[in-house]
Amino acid sequence: MIYRLLGELEIGRDGDLIDLPGGPTLIVLAVLLANANRRMSKTDLIRAAWGIDDVQEAQLHKRVTAVRALLAQIGRGGDLKTHSRFGYEMRVARDDVDALLFQQLVGNAEKARAERRTEDEIECLWQALRLWRGPHPLSNVPSEALRQEILALEQRRKRAAARLFDMELACGNHERVLDELISLGAGIVLSSCMSGVISENAIQPSGGTPGSSPGPTATSPGTTRGRMTRRNTCMRVAPSIEAASSRSGGMPSM
Repeated sequence: MIYRLLGELEIGRDGDLIDLPGGPTLIVLAVLLANANRRMSKTDLIRAAWGIDDVQEAQLHKRVTAVRALLAQIGRGGDLKTHSRFGYEMRVARDDVDALLFQQLVGNAEKARAERRTEDEIECLWQALRLWRGPHPLSNVPSEALRQEILALEQRRKRAAARLFDMELACGNHERVLDELISLGAGIVLSSCMSGVISENAIQPSGGTPGSSPGPTATSPGTTRGRMTRRNTCMRVAPSIEAASSRSGGMPSM
């Protein structure tokens, strides 16, 4: 992984991180990475970095040159492409950017869900959530221009955590919820649980499908006992999640 957005922005390999710039240069870099493999116009980059349109393109060119020199320190200067008379693009492999890999893994989980491959769905969701290093993406980049991208990632993480929380409880893996989901989801899982984001019928086991449960059980999500088990576990893990949440920066907003 070269580019890490799910937490503070970090760039580098194997723990050898490069020092990031500040100001408009940092914002240009972050916007290009948040929109990786998409062409970004000069106008959009100027508006994001300076908050106004009345900035000469020469100023943007100066910042882009600085970004390319920064990436050259780790041999990735070629990732930043120029589109003549239009703008720029960060062209990267999916496995090089944690946010792209997160989106792919959640997509894989959704496909597994549609095909009723419960174990595969759970594993994809675990892998996706473990990519996060903090409660908010790009938390060291001060820019309102990234608000929508950040919000979209946080909402998708919240839904993934809620889905995984529900599935692990339905499978009877209460200890795994306590041991791992608390540290990964912290306030996200708790807020999802307590606000009813978790579906009452998230899993619909059926027989005959490889990787799925053989059929409904007494603790399946749709049963009265299943709902009580989930609610009781929410209440039981709440203090631990609140403690973990306070250490990691507080409960996320809904």
